Amino acid sequence: MPEPRQPAAPARASMVDAYAQVFVRLSPRYPRPVSEVHPPGREARAEQLLAAMDGAGVGRAVVAALSTEDEYLRECLAAHPDRLVGLSTLDLRHPSARADLARKAGTPGVRGIRVHWLGMPDADPEETPAYEPLGDLAEAGLVMWFFGPRGQLPLLDRLLSRLAGLTVVLGHLGLPLTPLRPGRHGTPRPIRPPASTLDEVLALARHPGCHVALCGQASFSQEPYPYRDLDPLVRALYRAYGAERLLWGSDAPWSLSDPGYERALELPDCQLPGLSAEERQAILGGNARRLFRL
Repeated sequence: MPEPRQPAAPARASMVDAYAQVFVRLSPRYPRPVSEVHPPGREARAEQLLAAMDGAGVGRAVVAALSTEDEYLRECLAAHPDRLVGLSTLDLRHPSARADLARKAGTPGVRGIRVHWLGMPDADPEETPAYEPLGDLAEAGLVMWFFGPRGQLPLLDRLLSRLAGLTVVLGHLGLPLTPLRPGRHGTPRPIRPPASTLDEVLALARHPGCHVALCGQASFSQEPYPYRDLDPLVRALYRAYGAERLLWGSDAPWSLSDPGYERALELPDCQLPGLSAEERQAILGGNARRLFRL
């Protein structure tokens, strides 16, 4: 008589990679470079990411275009609508920012906008170039994904006080990532070690619409995986924001080489030991599903 079948393990397909990047190399079809940091021959195709996700049991991903030229992002979202949603990139310094936002917001599958600059740090928020476009973004129900140079977070604090409906995710632990240089395996790293903005990041937790992405550790850590020098920072974020406002992201394609996609997926357990099942589910997918309407 055959042995009784054991209950199936919980499905991992509910997990969501909240931040990965897709781009292709320079060619006549894609004539614009994605970033000065990445060599012209480098590319990160959606199929590479999807293969890594399948190997780790990750069901869906939020993928970002690295420049305002998001032709390839649109192709990826059209080809894989059941797996991928997108972050398009917007330059708020451009006079056509509001029109560009309206066009990007109408792209099927785009659920958020990457922003790198908000205005002069000491400006009145309603006088900044960001104020009206971010109001439009909030009205459209899109997420603002932000990382930029040091000095922008106090301005973001004031903007969030005026734009209560705005949902924000601070990328890369909320740390300033620019200006950049290519590091090991091409992983972008700050040209200079970033001065700590932790107090500013923690202060933003007073805004219910503000969240933090647990990704990009390899860009900032001075140690190999699992980046133990960042443990105090990650735990401070957990205490301030709670598991309900933290999102895991792989930061692919850089993580595909080092430390590997599945090891990147294990980072929340390494850096936040003792998470409850509900907290782990929120960080590894539930929060992203809620914010990006998956």
